[in-house]
Amino acid sequence: MLAQYGPATGCSCGSDLLHVEISLPKELKLVQVCELRDSKGQKPDLSRERISLDRYDANGNTYDGKFVLQGSLHLQGIVSYEPSDGGDLWFMPRRPVMQKNTAFEPHFRQFALRMQDAYVKLKLGKARRVKSSCLQAKADLILRDFVVLVDESEGAGISPNAIEVKSISSFEQCK
Repeated sequence: MLAQYGPATGCSCGSDLLHVEISLPKELKLVQVCELRDSKGQKPDLSRERISLDRYDANGNTYDGKFVLQGSLHLQGIVSYEPSDGGDLWFMPRRPVMQKNTAFEPHFRQFALRMQDAYVKLKLGKARRVKSSCLQAKADLILRDFVVLVDESEGAGISPNAIEVKSISSFEQCK
């Protein structure tokens, strides 16, 4: 299930999203934009204004906000356990998820695995986590329904709402 989607305070969905230019993998669809603001803190009215999330402005900035994407991605790569202020579990795809040269593409280079059942699904018990500050495993995952938070906070980045583990190797110490 997607994190709240539908009309909410400061959010746009439905036909307003036709005014948003965004290049995404074909498996994903933009379904909601919340708390959208430009680099000057201005909030565009998506019912009337066209914006691009693919391009940087003249000063190298892009829009901040929360973007809800629906769909799934089947990816292979590395799952890392590396505790930080932004989270503990990370997934780095082996191959690029999106074509480069868009302002939105960097968000697809590393996924934060923040769902509550992630440790169970990835078979990474607490006893193993206590003994190490960095573990890695090769994984084949299906990631579903995403929230992309674009701002300067520690929680910024892309997070799936659900994962399905097709296969995962044993976790080993980071190299």
